[in-house]
Amino acid sequence: MRELRIRLLGVFGMQVGPRKIAGGEWRLPMAKSLVKLLAPAPGHRPRRDQVLDPLWPELDAVAGVSPLHKVLHEARSSERLGR
Repeated sequence: MRELRIRLLGVFGMQVGPRKIAGGEWRLPMAKSLVKLLAPAPGHRPRRDQVLDPLWPELDAVAGVSPLHKVLHEARSSERLGR
């Protein structure tokens, strides 16, 4: 398993193993926002509404499922994580 480092204070940064993920590499900026939202509480599994409300306040729970799944997929992307 590769070491994951996330810097939240100052300029956001993410590193997986030796590979640094540059800000411009994020295909979906909302995926970076999702990582920023989830990183401070590792191991905590927030409810869907706890993620949807800050990221897509204009969407209801049903309408927010599709964009959330798309952003989750991008955030977990094996290409992005250098696998």
